[in-house]
Amino acid sequence: MRYVIVAEAYRDLEQVSSRLALTERLAALLAQTPDGLLPTVCYLCQGLIAPEFAGVDLGMAEKLAIRAVATAAGTDAAQVTALVRETGDLGQAAERLLGQLVPEAGGRAASLGVTEVVHTLREIAAAEGAGSQGRKLGLLAGLLTRATPLEARYLLRLVTRNLRLGIGTPTILDALAQVHAGGKAARPVLERGYNICCDLGKVAATLVSGGLAAVEQLRVAPGNPVRVMLAQRLADAGEILARLGGQCAAEYKYDGVRVQAHRTADGTIELFTRRLEEISDQFPDVVELLAAGLGPREAILEGEVVAYDAAAGELRPFGEVMLRRRKHGIDQAIQDVPVGLFCFELLYADGEDLTMLPYPRRRAALEAALTLSPRLRLTTAAEVADPAALDAIF
Repeated sequence: MRYVIVAEAYRDLEQVSSRLALTERLAALLAQTPDGLLPTVCYLCQGLIAPEFAGVDLGMAEKLAIRAVATAAGTDAAQVTALVRETGDLGQAAERLLGQLVPEAGGRAASLGVTEVVHTLREIAAAEGAGSQGRKLGLLAGLLTRATPLEARYLLRLVTRNLRLGIGTPTILDALAQVHAGGKAARPVLERGYNICCDLGKVAATLVSGGLAAVEQLRVAPGNPVRVMLAQRLADAGEILARLGGQCAAEYKYDGVRVQAHRTADGTIELFTRRLEEISDQFPDVVELLAAGLGPREAILEGEVVAYDAAAGELRPFGEVMLRRRKHGIDQAIQDVPVGLFCFELLYADGEDLTMLPYPRRRAALEAALTLSPRLRLTTAAEVADPAALDAIF
């Protein structure tokens, strides 16, 4: 499949705004996509080349991308920079420069394949160490030298994380349902599949290989983050209880960093934020807490990492725990800002998907899964059935 087919879809998506028109154009692209490439094209529509939680970082700053454009267009970086200032967009600047080359080059036939593009972008992401910037530059310039002006526009936007198509994952799911699942009625199944694996490519591959029934059989699995559930606001205690069938669990909300912890069968423990960023290296002390206190060999649990003075039993302000969000000086940061983990949810334990169980059973399983300590705690929670009691807890 030629990459220009994807680039043309990008162009068309930029020119429409209604959800229906966006879905229809995406559906047309997915209908043109061979089954084997469907996961890759789904990632590309998200502005990615792999699932977001995989943490594939192209590491391409705009200045380096400008140099790659200059190399491909046979000009200097200053001219490219000036055109970026004029157009406000590196992609448009590259499109214009490549289009101004001699007719043979400006009108070159589209020859880039989707697989080739993604493979090269993976090579760019993998380039590290001495000489890595030069290698990234050479790889991107090589793609741009062969790209049509339109392809160059979107290649540059992709590598600089500025795709701006006006679509999100829900629209892609709508298009997948339309093309491969018989219509909108299948959308909830696809959405749940995505929610429990955070991998649109996996959902697409499962759909085309096994149909909707196979997507329904997807289960949470350690190593694949689950999309976090977010709170909804309601006006008063009576309304809350009415919405929840007359009884609820009221939990303290801790002011920290929400994490989803995964322990896989090999003993590895990974911590993901609600935005799917992997932060285990920033909180090795939390990893140690879970290694010692989490019972199941495989598990997915959620909790709040809070700056916490265990000796005084005192929670510290949110700003302090954010001092831990760094790449360097972690050992000192651990000494300066000790933290605790307050756990509130268990989604998976030793082969059992708990996501469809009612909350009281999940809470009981969570308690059974943990050996508590001063810095590994459960959230404070109470079951209530009376509006006055709920107000009192608030």
